[in-house]
Amino acid sequence: MTTKGAEKFSLEIKRLIKAPRDRVYAAWTDPEQLKQWFGPEKVQTRELIADARVGGKFRWDLTNSEREKMTVRGEYRELQQDKKIVFTWQWEDDETWEKRTSVVTVELDDADGGTELR
Repeated sequence: MTTKGAEKFSLEIKRLIKAPRDRVYAAWTDPEQLKQWFGPEKVQTRELIADARVGGKFRWDLTNSEREKMTVRGEYRELQQDKKIVFTWQWEDDETWEKRTSVVTVELDDADGGTELR
């Protein structure tokens, strides 16, 4: 008899943002700024809630490129001013993913010409 454990995957993306760390951090934690840029092209944000404090809720109501309405929710786990943001990510209305919770970690470091986002 074999038991299948939870599979763990990770993805790391690095970007250079031509702005200081405090501005990049604000873009990730201020709901009004998040609404302006969050998500891929052709995805429309219907509503975005970002109560950026430990234990605060994250919720993103969107319409994807196929015109399907979807929702992601999560909770902030860690916030280090201008350095790090950690929150959970869970799809509400996708049977394949609704029982899986991911952890998103955003780390900010000084870099030539701006901020390295990882």
